[in-house]
Amino acid sequence: MTQEVTLRSAQPADYPALHALNRGAWFKSDYIAYPEATNAYVDLDLNSSLSNASMATVAGVDGKIAGVILVSADSEPKYGRMLMQSTIDAAATLHAQGQEIADYFYDRMKVESEYDAQLLEQAQANTDYDGRIVLFIMDPEFQGLGIGSKLFQAAKDYFEATNVQNYYLFTDSSCNYPFYDHKGMHRAGNITYHQPGLFEPFDGSKSTEPFEFFIYDNQ
Repeated sequence: MTQEVTLRSAQPADYPALHALNRGAWFKSDYIAYPEATNAYVDLDLNSSLSNASMATVAGVDGKIAGVILVSADSEPKYGRMLMQSTIDAAATLHAQGQEIADYFYDRMKVESEYDAQLLEQAQANTDYDGRIVLFIMDPEFQGLGIGSKLFQAAKDYFEATNVQNYYLFTDSSCNYPFYDHKGMHRAGNITYHQPGLFEPFDGSKSTEPFEFFIYDNQ
């Protein structure tokens, strides 16, 4: 195994691997407790991200997808929609698990959506954005190969090629957000969420510390 990293455009056949990356990054505990509901929710979450993406790039290592970045340029067609799958069965599966479990996942979606909207509104008071990093995941199995840096540079190259001047991304305590500080991104805002247990910390612990939502931009 050479462990050579290669980048390419995502294809429809990559959907199962993208689903697995998404689930592994943010839903490990949920998958253990509610496997069917978690798979269904990840379908909804991933398709939402794909619907907003005008660029979708994956990193491969020895034939395995080890990372993905989805990017949106406001002026460009949404290529990611070609990668989407129907979410009808996912929604039905989630509701079939019972109201309590469905509410748990929908509450998570609602909180994240509301906090992201607040962060963006605050940041837009100072900056007009024309691009966004929608989704960015690396498989920790391949840590140390520079995959994150390569994917992040691919996003920056895409923004330059499409004349995007100001772009942003959302992140939170469940992610390795110091990566963006290291890359010179500007933390444009944060909001603290004080209810423990709804979101998993980045280190996989059962921390009772407040959960943080962030918005970063390239200013």
